[in-house]
Amino acid sequence: AQPIQWPAVIIGAMNREGDRDRFKIHVPAGKELVCILKDAAPNFLVSFLAADGKPLTTSDAFGVETEARLGHRFEQEGDYFIEVSHKDLKRDLGYRLFVGEFPWVYEVSPLGIPAGAPRTVSVKGFNIGGAAALEVHPPATAVPWQTMDLPLPAYENNPMPSVKLALAQYPAVAEAEPNDTPAT
Repeated sequence: AQPIQWPAVIIGAMNREGDRDRFKIHVPAGKELVCILKDAAPNFLVSFLAADGKPLTTSDAFGVETEARLGHRFEQEGDYFIEVSHKDLKRDLGYRLFVGEFPWVYEVSPLGIPAGAPRTVSVKGFNIGGAAALEVHPPATAVPWQTMDLPLPAYENNPMPSVKLALAQYPAVAEAEPNDTPAT
């Protein structure tokens, strides 16, 4: 495995069918690292591996995206690996892999809020200061298809796309369980 320091942009390619590129990183305890694969064909897979080669997490765990993304909180200091592969074992495919402590929210709930009043949204992510919820201050009015960014910590030149929260121009009605039968 090729050793790298982060933050970094790794320029690589799948040179032969079934190729797997591995990069060795040293991570202090408690660090949250994030990877995003840019300028790549669909079906790439990025994984964090333990020193013994066992997978810790893969980009599949964070949903199917055209840009493979993953994050992990490393509880113990040590040497780890980043592995890049292609699910269809194709060759002659280039990529750019960004590795660093980038802020990234991978889940937000609700997906949208009405305009006009502050709301609290639940979030899951990495390098967001341990936040499980964010207070959002939407504009007073909204137009159809309007969105707003979540208030995240600043990170200059963050390669992770900003999460957009939908704004509703009408009052919102939250789903309430139980509502799974005609009677409820």
